Amino acid sequence: MLTGIALPTASWFLLQLWWITAPVAAAVLVWWWLFLVLVPRAYLEQQGSQ
Repeated sequence: MLTGIALPTASWFLLQLWWITAPVAAAVLVWWWLFLVLVPRAYLEQQGSQ
């Protein structure tokens, strides 16, 4: 989680360009959603069906 917060923050402090920082932050949010929400849910559903 620290890396996910540090990447957009570093992007902003180094570049000061919102049009680069916004996609970086969006990519982190999609990554978190995928691996913190979807994958565990799919795993639990798979374990429940066995």
